Amino acid sequence: MPAGIIARIAERGERAAELLAARFAFEPKLDPQNGKKIKLTWDNHRWVRFRSFLAAFEDVARRFRVTWEDAGRQRPFRSYKELLGRSRNEEPTSYPMKRPTQLQFVRETVNTLVDFVSGWTGDRTFDRGKSSREGRSPRQKQSCA
Repeated sequence: MPAGIIARIAERGERAAELLAARFAFEPKLDPQNGKKIKLTWDNHRWVRFRSFLAAFEDVARRFRVTWEDAGRQRPFRSYKELLGRSRNEEPTSYPMKRPTQLQFVRETVNTLVDFVSGWTGDRTFDRGKSSREGRSPRQKQSCA
């Protein structure tokens, strides 16, 4: 590869490193390319992850609650409640909860979670609207494939 091309690639790498360092510094600096205030900061990154987590958690928690409470949806298989309540030697025996305190913790926590999510009615949601301006959480970008 010609030295001129290598030098241009190296220069681009240096500029990218400067931008990353400016963007994720403890106190964000100005964009080294245009001198404007950087918006994609570490705090912004953390906020986006937080919002994404809440939306994903809400989705999973609501689905879990519906499935937990509607044993008919799980037929012909045993419900999760039935699986959790089975005896220690009853199938399935894989991944057992050997300690009674662990099993008790799971039972208490699942019941607490189901009760907690049951209170999420009406406008109680982490994720609202059709766009981020309306309160919607970040979404993964759709692939072109």
